[in-house]
Amino acid sequence: MSESGNYYVTAKDKYGCPDSLEFNIEKYPSPEIYTEDIIDEPFIKDKPLNVRYNGNIIQYDWQPATGLDCYDCDVPKIISKWEGIYNIMVVSDHGCEAEEDLKISYRKLSVYIPNVIYGCANNPNNEVFLLQTNIDVNYDLMIFDRWGEKLFAAENLRSNDFTAAWRPGKKYNPGVFVWVIKYEFEGESKTLAGDITLLQ
Repeated sequence: MSESGNYYVTAKDKYGCPDSLEFNIEKYPSPEIYTEDIIDEPFIKDKPLNVRYNGNIIQYDWQPATGLDCYDCDVPKIISKWEGIYNIMVVSDHGCEAEEDLKISYRKLSVYIPNVIYGCANNPNNEVFLLQTNIDVNYDLMIFDRWGEKLFAAENLRSNDFTAAWRPGKKYNPGVFVWVIKYEFEGESKTLAGDITLLQ
C-alpha cells in the first residue's frame, strides 16, 4: 500500500463477528536534490556549491564538513581548498529523505617559460619572454645580464599577455640572460629563476 487513497481492512473478532476498519494513506513527495560537480576549476574562496532543491526541506546535512562554512545549511560556501566527494542528505517537513553526491577537483597550475627567444622573428610572439600558464596569474619579472646588471623589471604582469613582458628586440647582443619570476597562486607565493637565450 504505497499509493495515496482510502483503504479498508475487514476481519472477524474472536467471536466470529465481522468488523471493518477504514483508513486513509496520504503519500508525500520525496525531496529532490540537483547537484553539479566542480571539476577542473580554479579554487575560489567563498564560492557557493552548485546545488538546488525541490520540496519543503527542513534539515540539511553535508558530510564531510571540511572546507565548508556550514554543514547544516542549504548552500554552503567553500572556505578552504579540499578535494573529494561531498554527500548531502536532506529531510522534508514530512520526514521524507533524499541524498546526493557532489564531487570537487581543482585545476592544477601548469607553468611554461621559454628558454629561447629571438630579437627579430617571423612570429612576433617568439620575440617576447613571458610567463605562460593554464590559469591566468599576476607575476613580477626581472631580467639580468651575465654580470648581474638588471636590464628589465616589471610588476603585476598578467601571464599569457604577450603585450606586456620583456621584448628585447635588437637592443641587446645575442647571449644568455638570467630571469627571476615571482607569482602568487591561491595564497602561496612562488619564486622561479633560470636563464633565457637570446638569438637574432
